[in-house]
Amino acid sequence: MSKRFIAQLKRQLKRHRVTHDHVAAAAGVHRTTVVNVLAGRMKSQNVVGTAERLLAEAKASNGAAA
Repeated sequence: MSKRFIAQLKRQLKRHRVTHDHVAAAAGVHRTTVVNVLAGRMKSQNVVGTAERLLAEAKASNGAAA
């Protein structure tokens, strides 16, 4: 997970209104874990994978191609 990838994921989550709380609940982790992963202080495949899945769902529900 490169810094560039995480930065892009963070921007897309914000653009599609997927909150840290939403990612945390779906991933089964605390919100601060999500914040730390998206800030590059921690690595978590669970958080990143969950964020990507929620982002794809948000894009699909908005009518955009996932």
